[in-house]
Amino acid sequence: MNIISEFKNERNGFNSMIKVYGSKECPDCIACEYNFEKYGIEYELLEISNLGNLKSFLRYRDNDPAFDFIRGSGSIGIPACVKENGMVFLDWKQYLRNKGYEPYNVRLGSNSCSMDGNNC
Repeated sequence: MNIISEFKNERNGFNSMIKVYGSKECPDCIACEYNFEKYGIEYELLEISNLGNLKSFLRYRDNDPAFDFIRGSGSIGIPACVKENGMVFLDWKQYLRNKGYEPYNVRLGSNSCSMDGNNC
């Protein structure tokens, strides 16, 4: 799918399927999943505890420019969202805002899954 057809699909209300690499143990991933469900965003959660999904995620994390600021930061880089056209984005809240939705804050016991205690 190219940018023009993706724009036309989004303008016509068609949400293309988003692959979300994440973990059910990650508070950011849980919040992302909750919000995508709440707003009817079509997605598939690819649990990185599965080795096949982890390998696929690491290919993106090691090579995609979207992860440039993540590498070496102590963060995992999840949830990582991949559109059908291969575009990777990490800021799922901004993605929702761009669609006209306000992200709902999900409060959980754990604040973070990164080594430094900020984000995942």
